[in-house]
Amino acid sequence: SSAFIIAPSKDKGVELLEGANFVTGARVEQSAYRSELAGVLGVLTCVEALVKFYNLADGSITIALDGDSALNQSNSEWPLSIDQPSFDYIQVIRTIIKKLPISVQFHWVEGHQREKGLSMDWWAYKNDYVDGKAKAFLSQCLRHSPVPHRQ
Repeated sequence: SSAFIIAPSKDKGVELLEGANFVTGARVEQSAYRSELAGVLGVLTCVEALVKFYNLADGSITIALDGDSALNQSNSEWPLSIDQPSFDYIQVIRTIIKKLPISVQFHWVEGHQREKGLSMDWWAYKNDYVDGKAKAFLSQCLRHSPVPHRQ
């Protein structure tokens, strides 16, 4: 699972858009990397809808995440290979970024700062928050998973 927030600014008390999604794919495809990509995809899907609804022609967004590899693959121009991990997500992410009329920047956040006892900035607090939301969403999905069909 993954979770994300979209905030118009770093000001306290501003309204946030929050989301969570179930990470598709076979069990062997599941990884922290794929979950980070799913979070990026969730943000971009929401931004794409907001751009269309409000007919936005310019602007920018910064997407922050703590996964170096997911950040680099999302933000790269390197050719993709169909056999690379999470090719499906990366292809969609790059396609949406190219189609958006707004610019997309990425920001790396050191993960697990709270657990390490480090001083946390706004980005770190939000990263910690969405990590917790993703775990809670996965727990909710597992509690309500469908019963396997018996023959």
